[in-house]
Amino acid sequence: MTTIVKAVLLIAAAALAGCAGTQFKRAEPETLQNGETTYAQVVQRMGEPRSRGQVLKNNKQVTTASYSYAEAGGKSVSDEVIASKTQMFFFADERLVGHAFASTWAEDHTRFDDTKLSQIAKGRTTKEEVIALLGKPSGYYRYPMIDAATGEALVYVYAQVAKKGLMSIGISNKEAVITLDERGVVSDVKFESTSQ
Repeated sequence: MTTIVKAVLLIAAAALAGCAGTQFKRAEPETLQNGETTYAQVVQRMGEPRSRGQVLKNNKQVTTASYSYAEAGGKSVSDEVIASKTQMFFFADERLVGHAFASTWAEDHTRFDDTKLSQIAKGRTTKEEVIALLGKPSGYYRYPMIDAATGEALVYVYAQVAKKGLMSIGISNKEAVITLDERGVVSDVKFESTSQ
């Protein structure tokens, strides 16, 4: 389970009692520059993160900062799903190397159709074709968040906690990381999905 999926599921589970986290406004991807935006700039824009951590990616230490909010009575993609959103930022040497947003709120949900991933061909499909197929990405990664030293990855992530009765919940998540080479052509597709 990826770092962002864990953050989403924790905040949504905490919201079963009502609200959890602090309401925040999503930082739009166009306002973030991997390799340039600093940790200080993100905090200036977003405020202090709900949580910080460290992960090792491709033998490089990466600092994580997450902002999360969930509300049991919020307007989500369906009545059973808890309305939650999380925005994660990843930094190496104080510079942004990745960011991703996941939401189950009706107005900005990040649910995507993973059955279309089979239509993506390594070495042929372009960035524009991926976006036409799957929609606007939830975020973007670069090295060391991806294996490739050059290029970038389009990130699609969705995670939800659904009420399954008085005392039980169902958890499901999925994440697609589609790496592009310097020409903007797909070089790798990674997909992870779990449900419990």
